[in-house]
Amino acid sequence: MDNKILFATIILSMLSLSPIVGIACETADLTSVSFNSCTGFGELFLYSGYQEQNPYTRFISNFDQVLIFTRGDYVSSLTVKVNDVEAQKTLVFEETSPFHVKVYSIGTAVGSTVSVWASSSQGARGIQGYLAQNSSSPAIDATTMQIVYDDASDNTLNLLAGTYDYVVFDKYTKFNNGAEDKRGLSVYIEGPEGVVYDNTYTEPFPYGSQGAVVDSFTAQGGSYLFSIETEDSVYWPLITCEEHECYTDLDCQSYCDISVSYAGGTCQMGTCVYEIQNCSELPTEEDCTLWNENTILTQNASHYVCSLEGCVKEYYDPYNYICDSFFEFNVEECGGQEYHCYFNGTNYTWGDSFPDNETNCTDGHDNDNDGLTDEDDSDCQECCIDDDCDDFNVCTIDTCIGGNCTYTFAENGTVCDDGNNNTVNDTCSLGVCFGESDNDGDGYGNLTDCDENNPDVHPGAIELCANGVDDDCDGLIDCDDSDCSSYASCITPAPSGGGGGFFIAPTVSTITECGNDKCEYKENCANCPEDCLDDNEVCCNNITYTGDCCTDYDCGEGFECTLDNKCLATEIVVGTDCLEDWACDDWSECVEGMQARTCVDKNNCGTDVNKSSETQECTEAPTITGLFAFVTNPVFGVIASAMAIFLILLLWRRKK
Repeated sequence: MDNKILFATIILSMLSLSPIVGIACETADLTSVSFNSCTGFGELFLYSGYQEQNPYTRFISNFDQVLIFTRGDYVSSLTVKVNDVEAQKTLVFEETSPFHVKVYSIGTAVGSTVSVWASSSQGARGIQGYLAQNSSSPAIDATTMQIVYDDASDNTLNLLAGTYDYVVFDKYTKFNNGAEDKRGLSVYIEGPEGVVYDNTYTEPFPYGSQGAVVDSFTAQGGSYLFSIETEDSVYWPLITCEEHECYTDLDCQSYCDISVSYAGGTCQMGTCVYEIQNCSELPTEEDCTLWNENTILTQNASHYVCSLEGCVKEYYDPYNYICDSFFEFNVEECGGQEYHCYFNGTNYTWGDSFPDNETNCTDGHDNDNDGLTDEDDSDCQECCIDDDCDDFNVCTIDTCIGGNCTYTFAENGTVCDDGNNNTVNDTCSLGVCFGESDNDGDGYGNLTDCDENNPDVHPGAIELCANGVDDDCDGLIDCDDSDCSSYASCITPAPSGGGGGFFIAPTVSTITECGNDKCEYKENCANCPEDCLDDNEVCCNNITYTGDCCTDYDCGEGFECTLDNKCLATEIVVGTDCLEDWACDDWSECVEGMQARTCVDKNNCGTDVNKSSETQECTEAPTITGLFAFVTNPVFGVIASAMAIFLILLLWRRKK
């Protein structure tokens, strides 16, 4: 099997067989605040601690709707689950200026566990808060929602007598680097009785929370003006309160109609209620006794009841605290003590403390009494952040979405390391790291190395001009390679009769004659040994004979035959175990009586004990050219002899 395929198979097998281990996610703490407006009642959940913390959190909703207030310019993704099932988010409000605000709505049920994951560039600041409410009587109506930025407008509220809450979002103070933001936010409320509230906040409220200022005020009834001044950037919901027939009892004055008296008028939920009497009869004021809140939790038949201590049932109808599979997550308070409904392994029961049970991720129960079951429990979550999903494979992109790890392929061509020392140029392809095989270990892969079994042959190697090998993998061998243009056997001598010197000529057909005792152009010891070999010399296979050896055997013990066919002593430098192996290119043309070449140690020993000489006196006599060649030419001799005879005859005739 090919090495690359075998290694890829092993990697994929490791990925498919690796077990997924549950990771306990650290949830962000929330502060719960009741919220009452003129339109309804709800419960606000605000982050506690630093604003940069991971926004991953959970809470229990006792209503049928949850509104999520977010900064759209911070949050890139948002996943919400209700009882471990991904919930459908409905965008009920969005506005991008002066900054991006997005409000989502999800449906819940009483006792539902809401889990939230978000990718936010600003951590928990991406989500300012969660409002659980009933959609039929919402504290903030999602269908008609309006948002006010900073102090852009005031809010007129028509309020019945009672206590109300207000909220201003995007107020933060603490950062995890220790810095604090103390810019002021002033709230001013004025009603029929005058100024009822005037306060300045320099940090979120309630104290310890982050993301909002939530506070309350008391109204006697009537029309109230709500306004703010801020040094910070904030936003808040505009609440519309319907007008009523009355706001206080003073709005319900007694009156008589003929003989009937509408007396004792009281304002009840915005409507005047009268007692019809004779005009001579007026109602009398009755004493009211407050309910004694000293209560206890006791068992009554199959149910638990929170009853008045020492009082009979007829005086107060107690609430039945049912603990069964439907109410497994209930937490109730009675007499200042919290009681938790949980499954003890056999049945459901109330307890005043959390049992120390180990989480079971598949039995459908809240074993450790933290309000969460199975996959929704942090102890059963596969991941919290992307780092939890790291599969140590650079060829995959690992992300945590909704508590589950997802893996996608990295871009093909991404540099990687396949862990195989016999490969090079490792890159990703379809999520797996592949490399080119490098069998000879020369650092070049099979896609560019033209001989994977010879470490001396690869792109960039020195082209040796007489070994019949394409050393540098450029497709050209020996004299056909331009790198050998100055090599002696690759140079064509200049023709006689003019010019002077030598010239490098293109390959041409040259007539040679084997057996004339001359080792001529393109003749070598293999194709014409009678001309190119002396007695007792050894023929080098396919190499023009230019030296005194062909193999190490020719040189004898203690010597080796170099690439330029010279016997060289194999001396090892004391203190090293590296054997020098010098390779030299061809001698250059003769310049001022000297020739030069470059030699390289293929073993890179760092020593030059056996280094071949890189300079020498010229060993080739230049071709005789020019005037001297012409004068020494036989033809010139014949012409000169004829001219001499002609001159002698001419002089002889003149003497006669």
